Amino acid sequence: MVNKIVLYAINAVSPHWSDKPFDVSVLPFTILPDVGIEDVSALITENTFDWAKSTLKAEDLKTLKSVRYAIVYRYQTQNSFYGDEDVDAETYITNIAACLRLIRPMQQHALVAQGHITADGTLDVGHFDHPINLMEVPFVQKLFHLHNEDLDLAPLAYSALFKSHDWRILEISDGDAVSRCRTLGRQILET
Repeated sequence: MVNKIVLYAINAVSPHWSDKPFDVSVLPFTILPDVGIEDVSALITENTFDWAKSTLKAEDLKTLKSVRYAIVYRYQTQNSFYGDEDVDAETYITNIAACLRLIRPMQQHALVAQGHITADGTLDVGHFDHPINLMEVPFVQKLFHLHNEDLDLAPLAYSALFKSHDWRILEISDGDAVSRCRTLGRQILET
């Protein structure tokens, strides 16, 4: 079995000077089985993305190397090459990230990176997605950061959206989507 990992970068957590600073002591935080938010700075070294130097600008490489927090999914496959299981893993983590972005829309400079953990505990990236088309978000969202209370909502949002397929929680005109997300998500998790 090959131990693989998919990371979905989180642009920023709420800073220490904020009125709601992010408490990093809760990390790693489990969102769903085998999926959590972690400090991944030890996984990414100065050389992790060197293989992409010829295709990316220096600023983009710097951004990728500076990823500190990410949604992380660890899984095993029979094959070391990229296959259907890896596509499913990326879809899974992207859906979880989408739920988190519904809860707290944030600017995104890096997206999904997929690979495996080497013997020295660092990430060997097989491939990654670069969010060139996501660089511009509404100005107010550029200042948004992940808060601790957002973490509790992520599994509820995932359950509400992807297990029930009840997309009505996205209709925010008639009330609070977060409240409906909590209610529907809890109902699904209890069943």
